[in-house]
Amino acid sequence: MDDIILYIIVKYGRRIILTEEFMHTFEQTHHLNTTVGDHTLSVAAEAVKLCLMRGYSDEETIRNVVTAALCHDLGIMGRKEKYSNTAQCYLKHPLDSVDVYMGVTGEQEERVMDSIRNHMFPVKPGMPKYKEGWILTLADKISSFKEKMGKQAVRESVRREILDRIQKPHANEFGDSIIELFSDIPCMESERIVLKQITRDDATQLERLISSKKVYEYEPTFLFEKKYESAQRVIDHLYDEGLSESMILGIYYDGDFCGLSEYYGYRAHIHKISVGYRLLEDYWGRGIATESLGLMLKYLNDRTDVGIVTASTLPENKASANVLKKNGFDLVVSGSQEDWGYEKMLPTDKWIR
Repeated sequence: MDDIILYIIVKYGRRIILTEEFMHTFEQTHHLNTTVGDHTLSVAAEAVKLCLMRGYSDEETIRNVVTAALCHDLGIMGRKEKYSNTAQCYLKHPLDSVDVYMGVTGEQEERVMDSIRNHMFPVKPGMPKYKEGWILTLADKISSFKEKMGKQAVRESVRREILDRIQKPHANEFGDSIIELFSDIPCMESERIVLKQITRDDATQLERLISSKKVYEYEPTFLFEKKYESAQRVIDHLYDEGLSESMILGIYYDGDFCGLSEYYGYRAHIHKISVGYRLLEDYWGRGIATESLGLMLKYLNDRTDVGIVTASTLPENKASANVLKKNGFDLVVSGSQEDWGYEKMLPTDKWIR
């Protein structure tokens, strides 16, 4: 299962997969050669694939699809005792699954309920009303066909990986300590760019960066370089206190400091990290951010076991979005409401590579 798909299922399915009702699904045989639980995870994976293929990246759709996929067969549990024959099972288990969905989540989202209720179309009368329903219906048919052709729904190793990722707690609200990933302060370089430790010699240029309203127009308010009144104090604390949250390196173009690159949000148990970058205005439009991000990704690929790299941008920040696209990132969720330290939550685009 692709890491991106795995990440999305874990992110939006955690509250369902951890329930006793869902855990019992691995105990009941389904389609002769699999279990209800493994079939369900397979359907969720196919549904997320279809969303990404169709460009359905808004958070509401992704969440609804994952929720519906994980709950669509919960009502089939105990089928031998509940239903007298296969036809009755086809007709009734979608309705029973809606009831279980409401019970385990406490939710009554119309699009989710309609998707679950009508996922047996055309075997059962009633067509889905919403795109989420059509995605679930098609994903269920794809998974069922594969299973009936003898293909394993979900490998046991993948199931274990999903459960492991969901059940392991995080070290703290910001993620695991970044020093678990970096044994020392890294240095990366290309012909014209170097990413390396910031020193007090860079204080003047860093002060220019920090004080630029235009640079931080599309950035969160709580970045580490904004924590102290002077750039020198920021530098003094960057590689002790700062390492509890992130690894921030200076970007140097032809030897001159021109911006910051950052690794943050490290989650060791799912091999995930997030990245960010910001440049002085004088250096915009020269491909520096694109090249710097490329160096960051190469380091992760060559020197670490990180398999998921994420980034967040505001929809208005087209330049940053282009940098991510050039480095192979995919937009997987758009308009996710996030706290960036402003008076209200901001719609945010989520990218994964």
